[in-house]
Amino acid sequence: MRHSGEFLRKGAEADADYCMRVGDIRLARDGEEVRLTPGEAVDADELIATQRRSKAGQDWNGSETNTFVASDARLCAVSWIKHLVSLQPEHFDEPNRFLFTLSDGKVLSRDKVSKVLKEAAVRRGLDENDIDVISLRAGGASAMYHAGFSVEEIQRRGRWASDCWKRYVHAGRTKAKDTAERMAKADFQLLR
Repeated sequence: MRHSGEFLRKGAEADADYCMRVGDIRLARDGEEVRLTPGEAVDADELIATQRRSKAGQDWNGSETNTFVASDARLCAVSWIKHLVSLQPEHFDEPNRFLFTLSDGKVLSRDKVSKVLKEAAVRRGLDENDIDVISLRAGGASAMYHAGFSVEEIQRRGRWASDCWKRYVHAGRTKAKDTAERMAKADFQLLR
């Protein structure tokens, strides 16, 4: 549920103050930090990510989020970071290096991620115009909402300072399924 500029570059260069760096992440196992090396990272069950600047933080001081291992490794941030550490451990030796840096030294671009998402949408039979990088943020907020997380938890995880997160949440069939039935059974009397 991060803003794309927090981990991608939007133009020729990444935002040096905003874009995540290797030193902005830590891995832990049972609450104890482990080093970002293949030998230690393999047992990690938690990712601690610091956002150095955040409008939702006090005085833009930033915020931290903890993410724990998810059962579906394809959607698990902890598993992906562990995989990246195993593929290129030397990348994680330099805390000031941008987190998602390609072999040419550039930060992964927003346009590249957008293109990959649109291609995936087409493969799934969806309209590519309905999908973009912001879909990741909206999808995260929607998933939290439909999973029953509180307003405060959604705002905190997405680092929203206001209720604007609500515009990201998509309606779902599951919540809508019994709307008419519940309305028909509502028991109330008007106050006079």
